[in-house]
Amino acid sequence: MKFTKNQIDKVRSSLKSLPKIEPIEKTYQKLEVVKEVRKEITELQKKGYSLAQIADQFTKSGIEMTTLSLKSYVQKVKPTAKNKSEKSGGGSQKDVKSGEKENVLSVV
Repeated sequence: MKFTKNQIDKVRSSLKSLPKIEPIEKTYQKLEVVKEVRKEITELQKKGYSLAQIADQFTKSGIEMTTLSLKSYVQKVKPTAKNKSEKSGGGSQKDVKSGEKENVLSVV
């Protein structure tokens, strides 16, 4: 099938006239939301707020959350001792390149 220069120009003009598409905003699952605000939840708990009160704030902000669900999500996103030691450079792992061992905190 062959096309004329006029047809190509018409397609080009049509394509150039299309409006800009706004990017779609990223959406999050509830577990991801809790992970994003984990620090704030921890700070509120240190101030004496209960998980029920914090869950109520989620709901008031438009994210339906029960106390039981929040408790479950908080447990899932809570940093483990292993994660903490990895972030601090701890653990007993052999350096593959040099063959030397690092000083790392091991949790038993």
